[in-house]
Amino acid sequence: MTLAATVHPESARVADTVPAGADDVTRARINTDRRLHRLETHLSTLLDDPDKRQWLALNVADLHQVLDKLKTSLSPNDPVLVNYAERLRRLQAAVQHNKASVGLPKFEHQAFRLPNVPHADLLAQLQQQVQRNRDAHEAKRRELLDLPSDATNAPTGSAALKSIPPPTLESLASASATSTASLRQRRLPGRDTRSSPINTADSKDVSEVLQMHDKMQDELVQNLASMASVLKSNARAFSHHLQTDLQVVNDASQILANNTARMDKEADRLKQYRASSRWTTCTLVLVLLVMMGVTAGMYIVIKIF
Repeated sequence: MTLAATVHPESARVADTVPAGADDVTRARINTDRRLHRLETHLSTLLDDPDKRQWLALNVADLHQVLDKLKTSLSPNDPVLVNYAERLRRLQAAVQHNKASVGLPKFEHQAFRLPNVPHADLLAQLQQQVQRNRDAHEAKRRELLDLPSDATNAPTGSAALKSIPPPTLESLASASATSTASLRQRRLPGRDTRSSPINTADSKDVSEVLQMHDKMQDELVQNLASMASVLKSNARAFSHHLQTDLQVVNDASQILANNTARMDKEADRLKQYRASSRWTTCTLVLVLLVMMGVTAGMYIVIKIF
């Protein structure tokens, strides 16, 4: 009851407050969302205790009143109000389903009742039922295949066993219903055929989630297609640029080859100039030496005479 004591005063305060202004509407929406989240979180705990279950029903009714007051201030098609109404409907369905199942013994479904019979009698009845099912199945098969009804063409061994349908729970129950003794009523776990509003709501949620996933997959496919087209155009542009760069590299290689040939020609011409200028240098040196000798001789002659 600790949870009830912490939430119940808040519910009374919100229910008595009529959302008039924007601040009141926002506050009421926040409180309603918080209360719904708290009730959904502790739903299993609240349904186990009768007092807490009654308190949960009161809170659901109070939240319905708050939602009606919010509808006067907001649009009835507001997504927030639609979400709150759907969550309240689930909580109310859970409360009603729990009330309907209160007081019923566990595993009490009519389709799974098996009276208390001796094992030998039950085995004999099961064998008779299996034999009847086998004969009916074989007759139906021969009727569909237009086969003769003599016993010589009947399948034997593993073929006959494969043609036998598995016994159903209804056939087991009808075969053992002749005994007057009673057994504690049981049913197989996980095979309850009762449908509840919670299961309907869950199936609706699953369908909505599947629709959302389909829509998301369509959007992803469109995005992938657009990205594929962009990638294709980029690949074509990159290939074109590569071809342009290859042409530029080829042109540069041709220019470098031409420059290398010209430089070789200039090197040969410079070698020829150097060979031809070698004798000119020697002649110039000899002329300078002769002039220096003549000058020195003239100086000596002048000094002597």
